[in-house]
Amino acid sequence: MTRFLQFIAEDASRARLHAQRALDSYLQLSDGKDHPSVAVGLRALAIVTAVGGNNRGEVEDLLQQSAQMWARMYEGAYRDKLLQRFRKTLKPGIIRDDFKLFDGLLTPADCESIISLANLKIAAQEEASRRARAAAAAEYGEEDDDEHGSSSRTRLSPPDEVVLKFYESLVLTRLALSAALLAGVPLYRISDAQVSRVRAGKSRLMADSRGVFGTADNAMPIEMTLCVYLNDDFKGGELKFPNVDSGINVNPVQGRAVLYRCREPGTTQLLEGAKCSEPECTEGDMWMVRLSIGPANFQNWLNFGGLDPMVEDDADDPTRVRLFDFSTCDMRK
Repeated sequence: MTRFLQFIAEDASRARLHAQRALDSYLQLSDGKDHPSVAVGLRALAIVTAVGGNNRGEVEDLLQQSAQMWARMYEGAYRDKLLQRFRKTLKPGIIRDDFKLFDGLLTPADCESIISLANLKIAAQEEASRRARAAAAAEYGEEDDDEHGSSSRTRLSPPDEVVLKFYESLVLTRLALSAALLAGVPLYRISDAQVSRVRAGKSRLMADSRGVFGTADNAMPIEMTLCVYLNDDFKGGELKFPNVDSGINVNPVQGRAVLYRCREPGTTQLLEGAKCSEPECTEGDMWMVRLSIGPANFQNWLNFGGLDPMVEDDADDPTRVRLFDFSTCDMRK
């Protein structure tokens, strides 16, 4: 990823060549068939083409190819295979219009895969913070706090939440489509995956009253939320929905999913039952992935490899372009 950004900063033509070679390798590995890696490769090539100021028609064509590939995967055999899996493995629990519980939505291997990817992102963020602190220390003639154990500056604690694009692994891709099928909404209304961990002795209230899509300028309120528990070594309490039928408590079990409504369709009013508290960990960490479902008038096309508008706004500052990290997309899954 760093090498990719460096290519863009130094020479857009070299960056485009690198992206083209990566796309060609994915096409070869997938035998020319539709695959998330190929769709993402098309988007990356579109980004560096746009940054380089090349033909806009070519950029739009690459983005269209990417979006069409996502659509074929979700509406074709991939979707049918997932529905068959639902019939064999999914075990419904509490069934209501505004609250549903499912077991078996993710396998233990799926859960471990998401935690592993989240840890990679957390480690990358921590490394970026460490480098920033080291650079600041060097600028002011101070010693690196990480090297000497003493801290003259406030250290940043490891993040409790990371955001993952669902095209970064087929597990997340499948989970996003599962959320769309269970909620009965189009896939483009599903948000990016928010993976959070609650450490021992800590808990928090999940109000889901904030917007989750895009920036603060175009954030949208969410209508439904899907929470899935990822680890099986959790020791603590229950997830509590105190305002749903005088209280519903859910015991976190690996792969257990809770789908609940946050707002009435087409309104901005938060339902009382949407507020819940995460169980307090008494030992270890609790991992959970949360997908949010936006209103009908919002389309999260970036999930399909769309071009981030900031590429046009900040074309003179290519280092700010957010690109996909090819190393996180596993072709074997």
